[in-house]
Amino acid sequence: MVHRNALEHGLELVMGHLLVPLSSGLLEFRVVARNRGPTGVRESDILARAMMEEKVKTKAEVEALMMRLTPDDPRHDSRYPEHPLTVVRDLLRMLAAPGVIEVFQPAPVPPAGEVVLPGLGSAVTLPPRYVQTANSEPTFAQFSRVAFAGGVPGSDGVQLLSLLMLAVEGSPEGPERQKMFAAQARELAQSTARGATGVHLEAWTSSGKGGGVQAFAHAEFQPGAQGVPKQSTLVCLTDAGDVVKVVLLRTSACIPREELLADVETVTRSWRPLEGTGVQPPAPVTPPPAQKKKKWWWF
Repeated sequence: MVHRNALEHGLELVMGHLLVPLSSGLLEFRVVARNRGPTGVRESDILARAMMEEKVKTKAEVEALMMRLTPDDPRHDSRYPEHPLTVVRDLLRMLAAPGVIEVFQPAPVPPAGEVVLPGLGSAVTLPPRYVQTANSEPTFAQFSRVAFAGGVPGSDGVQLLSLLMLAVEGSPEGPERQKMFAAQARELAQSTARGATGVHLEAWTSSGKGGGVQAFAHAEFQPGAQGVPKQSTLVCLTDAGDVVKVVLLRTSACIPREELLADVETVTRSWRPLEGTGVQPPAPVTPPPAQKKKKWWWF
Protein backbone atom coordinates (compact mmCIF):
# COMPACT_ATOMS: atom_id res chain seq x y z
CA MET A 1 0.00 0.00 0.00
CA VAL A 2 1.30 3.47 -0.90
CA HIS A 3 -0.24 6.81 0.01
CA ARG A 4 0.68 10.44 0.59
CA ASN A 5 0.79 11.99 4.03
CA ALA A 6 1.53 15.49 2.72
CA LEU A 7 1.53 17.32 -0.60
CA GLU A 8 2.08 21.07 -0.38
CA HIS A 9 4.53 23.75 -1.43
CA GLY A 10 8.02 22.54 -0.49
CA LEU A 11 6.84 19.33 1.17
CA GLU A 12 5.80 15.98 -0.27
CA LEU A 13 5.72 13.02 2.08
CA VAL A 14 4.97 9.51 0.75
CA MET A 15 4.49 6.46 2.96
CA GLY A 16 4.55 2.84 1.84
CA HIS A 17 3.50 -0.26 3.79
CA LEU A 18 4.16 -3.95 3.31
CA LEU A 19 1.88 -6.05 5.53
CA VAL A 20 2.82 -9.62 6.44
CA PRO A 21 0.04 -11.62 8.16
CA LEU A 22 1.33 -13.94 10.90
CA SER A 23 -0.32 -16.41 13.22
CA SER A 24 0.44 -14.09 16.16
CA GLY A 25 -0.61 -10.83 14.50
CA LEU A 26 0.44 -8.52 11.70
CA LEU A 27 3.99 -7.47 10.83
CA GLU A 28 4.33 -4.15 9.01
CA PHE A 29 7.30 -2.79 7.08
CA ARG A 30 6.90 0.97 6.74
CA VAL A 31 8.87 3.08 4.24
CA VAL A 32 8.77 6.89 4.29
CA ALA A 33 10.32 9.25 1.73
CA ARG A 34 10.09 13.01 1.35
CA ASN A 35 10.99 15.43 -1.41
CA ARG A 36 14.44 17.03 -1.54
CA GLY A 37 13.44 20.14 -3.44
CA PRO A 38 10.47 21.96 -4.99
CA THR A 39 7.29 19.93 -5.22
CA GLY A 40 5.32 19.41 -8.42
CA VAL A 41 8.35 18.87 -10.67
CA ARG A 42 7.20 15.41 -11.74
CA GLU A 43 3.66 16.59 -12.47
CA SER A 44 4.83 19.69 -14.38
CA ASP A 45 7.29 17.74 -16.50
CA ILE A 46 4.73 15.09 -17.41
CA LEU A 47 2.22 17.80 -18.33
CA ALA A 48 4.77 19.64 -20.49
CA ARG A 49 5.70 16.46 -22.36
CA ALA A 50 2.06 15.60 -22.95
CA MET A 51 1.31 19.12 -24.22
CA MET A 52 4.11 18.83 -26.76
CA GLU A 53 3.02 15.38 -27.91
CA GLU A 54 -0.61 16.41 -28.35
CA LYS A 55 0.20 19.93 -29.60
CA VAL A 56 -2.07 21.54 -27.05
CA LYS A 57 -2.65 25.26 -27.56
CA THR A 58 -5.83 26.54 -25.89
CA LYS A 59 -6.61 26.81 -22.19
CA ALA A 60 -9.55 24.45 -22.58
CA GLU A 61 -7.30 21.83 -24.18
CA VAL A 62 -4.79 22.18 -21.32
CA GLU A 63 -7.52 21.72 -18.71
CA ALA A 64 -8.88 18.66 -20.52
CA LEU A 65 -5.38 17.19 -20.75
CA MET A 66 -4.75 17.74 -17.03
CA MET A 67 -7.92 15.80 -16.22
CA ARG A 68 -6.64 12.83 -18.25
CA LEU A 69 -3.07 12.76 -16.93
CA THR A 70 -2.00 10.24 -14.30
CA PRO A 71 1.39 11.50 -13.04
CA ASP A 72 1.41 8.96 -10.19
CA ASP A 73 1.28 6.02 -12.61
CA PRO A 74 4.22 3.64 -11.91
CA ARG A 75 5.20 3.72 -15.60
CA HIS A 76 6.62 7.22 -15.00
CA ASP A 77 8.83 6.14 -12.06
CA SER A 78 11.94 5.37 -14.12
CA ARG A 79 12.11 9.00 -15.30
CA TYR A 80 12.11 10.34 -11.74
CA PRO A 81 14.28 7.96 -9.68
CA GLU A 82 14.62 10.35 -6.72
CA HIS A 83 10.95 11.24 -6.45
CA PRO A 84 9.52 10.04 -3.10
CA LEU A 85 6.84 7.97 -4.83
CA THR A 86 9.50 6.15 -6.88
CA VAL A 87 11.75 5.64 -3.85
CA VAL A 88 8.96 4.12 -1.78
CA ARG A 89 7.78 1.81 -4.56
CA ASP A 90 11.31 0.61 -5.30
CA LEU A 91 11.93 -0.27 -1.64
CA LEU A 92 8.59 -2.07 -1.33
CA ARG A 93 9.35 -4.11 -4.45
CA MET A 94 12.74 -5.03 -3.02
CA LEU A 95 11.17 -6.18 0.26
CA ALA A 96 8.47 -8.19 -1.53
CA ALA A 97 10.90 -9.94 -3.88
CA PRO A 98 11.09 -13.76 -3.50
CA GLY A 99 13.51 -14.89 -0.81
CA VAL A 100 13.83 -11.53 0.99
CA ILE A 101 11.23 -12.23 3.70
CA GLU A 102 10.64 -15.74 5.01
CA VAL A 103 7.52 -16.42 7.06
CA PHE A 104 7.81 -19.29 9.57
CA GLN A 105 4.40 -18.87 11.22
CA PRO A 106 1.87 -17.76 8.58
CA ALA A 107 -1.57 -16.52 9.49
CA PRO A 108 -4.47 -18.96 9.18
CA VAL A 109 -6.33 -18.69 5.91
CA PRO A 110 -9.76 -17.08 6.41
CA PRO A 111 -12.60 -19.50 5.65
CA ALA A 112 -14.14 -19.35 2.21
CA GLY A 113 -17.86 -19.71 1.60
CA GLU A 114 -20.39 -20.06 4.38
CA VAL A 115 -19.48 -19.84 8.05
CA VAL A 116 -21.69 -21.97 10.31
CA LEU A 117 -22.71 -20.36 13.62
CA PRO A 118 -24.43 -23.08 15.69
CA GLY A 119 -25.13 -20.72 18.61
CA LEU A 120 -27.15 -18.47 16.33
CA GLY A 121 -28.64 -21.42 14.44
CA SER A 122 -27.46 -19.77 11.27
CA ALA A 123 -24.94 -19.73 8.47
CA VAL A 124 -23.57 -16.60 6.75
CA THR A 125 -21.17 -15.68 3.99
CA LEU A 126 -18.71 -13.02 5.10
CA PRO A 127 -16.89 -10.36 3.07
CA PRO A 128 -13.24 -11.27 2.28
CA ARG A 129 -10.59 -11.64 5.01
CA TYR A 130 -12.84 -11.66 8.09
CA VAL A 131 -11.76 -14.06 10.85
CA GLN A 132 -13.80 -14.92 13.93
CA THR A 133 -12.40 -13.46 17.15
CA ALA A 134 -11.77 -15.35 20.38
CA ASN A 135 -14.33 -13.33 22.38
CA SER A 136 -17.27 -14.62 20.32
CA GLU A 137 -20.03 -16.30 22.34
CA PRO A 138 -22.75 -18.81 21.41
CA THR A 139 -25.32 -16.04 20.86
CA PHE A 140 -22.88 -13.39 19.69
CA ALA A 141 -20.40 -13.75 16.86
CA GLN A 142 -17.65 -11.22 16.19
CA PHE A 143 -15.25 -11.11 13.26
CA SER A 144 -12.34 -8.82 12.51
CA ARG A 145 -10.07 -7.91 9.63
CA VAL A 146 -7.23 -5.49 9.09
CA ALA A 147 -8.50 -2.09 8.00
CA PHE A 148 -5.95 -0.19 6.00
CA ALA A 149 -7.48 3.03 4.73
CA GLY A 150 -4.33 5.08 4.20
CA GLY A 151 -4.03 8.81 3.78
CA VAL A 152 -5.42 9.68 7.22
CA PRO A 153 -3.02 9.61 10.19
CA GLY A 154 -4.05 6.86 12.57
CA SER A 155 -6.62 5.41 10.18
CA ASP A 156 -4.99 1.99 10.15
CA GLY A 157 -6.51 -0.57 12.47
CA VAL A 158 -9.13 -3.27 12.65
CA GLN A 159 -12.68 -3.51 11.36
CA LEU A 160 -15.07 -5.27 13.72
CA LEU A 161 -18.14 -7.09 12.39
CA SER A 162 -20.63 -8.29 15.00
CA LEU A 163 -23.65 -10.56 14.50
CA LEU A 164 -26.39 -11.30 17.02
CA MET A 165 -30.10 -12.07 17.24
CA LEU A 166 -32.64 -10.36 19.50
CA ALA A 167 -36.06 -11.66 20.51
CA VAL A 168 -39.07 -9.60 19.40
CA GLU A 169 -42.16 -9.95 21.60
CA GLY A 170 -45.45 -8.10 21.20
CA SER A 171 -44.06 -5.68 18.63
CA PRO A 172 -46.38 -3.50 16.52
CA GLU A 173 -47.04 -3.97 12.82
CA GLY A 174 -46.93 -1.73 9.78
CA PRO A 175 -45.40 1.76 10.02
CA GLU A 176 -45.09 1.52 13.80
CA ARG A 177 -42.92 -1.57 13.42
CA GLN A 178 -40.60 0.34 11.07
CA LYS A 179 -40.34 3.19 13.58
CA MET A 180 -39.51 0.74 16.36
CA PHE A 181 -36.71 -0.91 14.37
CA ALA A 182 -35.33 2.45 13.26
CA ALA A 183 -35.22 3.59 16.90
CA GLN A 184 -33.43 0.40 17.92
CA ALA A 185 -30.88 0.82 15.12
CA ARG A 186 -30.20 4.41 16.23
CA GLU A 187 -29.76 3.30 19.84
CA LEU A 188 -27.26 0.61 18.87
CA ALA A 189 -25.27 3.04 16.71
CA GLN A 190 -25.31 5.67 19.48
CA SER A 191 -24.11 3.12 22.03
CA THR A 192 -20.83 2.75 20.10
CA ALA A 193 -20.28 6.54 20.33
CA ARG A 194 -20.58 6.95 24.10
CA GLY A 195 -18.12 9.56 25.35
CA ALA A 196 -17.44 10.74 21.79
CA THR A 197 -17.74 14.22 20.31
CA GLY A 198 -18.94 15.51 16.96
CA VAL A 199 -21.46 12.69 16.59
CA HIS A 200 -23.36 12.65 13.28
CA LEU A 201 -26.16 10.09 13.13
CA GLU A 202 -28.73 9.18 10.50
CA ALA A 203 -31.20 6.31 10.15
CA TRP A 204 -33.46 4.95 7.43
CA THR A 205 -35.72 1.96 6.82
CA SER A 206 -36.66 -0.23 3.88
CA SER A 207 -39.03 -3.07 3.13
CA GLY A 208 -37.33 -6.40 2.57
CA LYS A 209 -38.57 -9.41 0.63
CA GLY A 210 -41.78 -10.88 1.97
CA GLY A 211 -42.78 -7.58 3.60
CA GLY A 212 -40.15 -7.67 6.34
CA VAL A 213 -38.53 -4.54 7.70
CA GLN A 214 -34.91 -3.46 7.52
CA ALA A 215 -33.61 -0.56 9.58
CA PHE A 216 -30.22 1.08 9.16
CA ALA A 217 -28.30 3.59 11.26
CA HIS A 218 -24.95 5.17 10.42
CA ALA A 219 -22.90 7.15 12.94
CA GLU A 220 -19.64 9.07 12.58
CA PHE A 221 -17.92 10.37 15.68
CA GLN A 222 -14.64 11.41 17.26
CA PRO A 223 -13.74 9.08 20.16
CA GLY A 224 -12.73 10.71 23.41
CA ALA A 225 -9.40 8.87 23.61
CA GLN A 226 -6.46 10.99 22.50
CA GLY A 227 -4.90 10.07 19.17
CA VAL A 228 -7.76 7.83 18.03
CA PRO A 229 -9.01 8.77 14.53
CA LYS A 230 -12.62 9.50 13.71
CA GLN A 231 -14.73 6.33 13.78
CA SER A 232 -17.78 5.07 11.92
CA THR A 233 -20.48 2.54 12.77
CA LEU A 234 -23.11 1.03 10.49
CA VAL A 235 -25.96 -0.97 12.04
CA CYS A 236 -28.52 -3.07 10.17
CA LEU A 237 -31.57 -4.70 11.77
CA THR A 238 -33.46 -7.27 9.70
CA ASP A 239 -36.97 -8.32 10.73
CA ALA A 240 -37.16 -12.12 10.88
CA GLY A 241 -40.56 -12.54 12.52
CA ASP A 242 -40.11 -13.36 16.20
CA VAL A 243 -36.43 -12.38 16.12
CA VAL A 244 -34.38 -9.56 14.63
CA LYS A 245 -31.01 -10.16 13.00
CA VAL A 246 -28.43 -7.53 13.93
CA VAL A 247 -25.29 -6.73 11.92
CA LEU A 248 -22.97 -4.08 13.34
CA LEU A 249 -19.82 -2.93 11.54
CA ARG A 250 -17.36 -0.52 13.15
CA THR A 251 -14.31 0.94 11.43
CA SER A 252 -12.41 4.13 10.62
CA ALA A 253 -14.61 6.98 9.36
CA CYS A 254 -12.47 7.43 6.26
CA ILE A 255 -13.97 4.23 4.82
CA PRO A 256 -16.89 5.41 2.63
CA ARG A 257 -20.34 4.54 3.89
CA GLU A 258 -21.12 2.87 0.55
CA GLU A 259 -18.38 0.30 1.22
CA LEU A 260 -19.68 -0.39 4.72
CA LEU A 261 -23.18 -0.87 3.35
CA ALA A 262 -21.93 -3.31 0.71
CA ASP A 263 -20.24 -5.46 3.39
CA VAL A 264 -23.30 -5.40 5.63
CA GLU A 265 -25.57 -6.37 2.74
CA THR A 266 -23.26 -9.28 1.90
CA VAL A 267 -23.96 -10.65 5.38
CA THR A 268 -27.68 -9.87 5.60
CA ARG A 269 -28.47 -11.33 2.19
CA SER A 270 -26.58 -14.56 2.92
CA TRP A 271 -27.76 -15.02 6.54
CA ARG A 272 -29.91 -18.15 6.62
CA PRO A 273 -31.18 -20.58 9.27
CA LEU A 274 -29.29 -23.86 9.43
CA GLU A 275 -32.41 -25.88 8.82
CA GLY A 276 -32.79 -24.14 5.47
CA THR A 277 -36.13 -22.47 6.18
CA GLY A 278 -37.21 -19.09 7.39
CA VAL A 279 -37.30 -15.55 6.05
CA GLN A 280 -35.97 -14.80 2.61
CA PRO A 281 -32.89 -12.59 2.16
CA PRO A 282 -33.79 -8.88 2.19
CA ALA A 283 -33.86 -6.90 -1.03
CA PRO A 284 -30.91 -4.60 -1.84
CA VAL A 285 -31.19 -1.31 0.01
CA THR A 286 -30.16 2.14 -1.20
CA PRO A 287 -29.18 4.54 1.58
CA PRO A 288 -29.92 8.27 1.54
CA PRO A 289 -27.66 10.22 -0.86
CA ALA A 290 -24.18 10.80 0.54
CA GLN A 291 -21.17 12.53 -0.89
CA LYS A 292 -18.64 9.96 -2.03
CA LYS A 293 -15.16 10.23 -0.56
CA LYS A 294 -12.23 10.06 -2.91
CA LYS A 295 -9.53 7.59 -1.94
CA TRP A 296 -6.03 9.02 -1.89
CA TRP A 297 -3.99 5.88 -2.04
CA TRP A 298 -2.56 3.61 -4.70
CA PHE A 299 -1.92 -0.13 -4.98
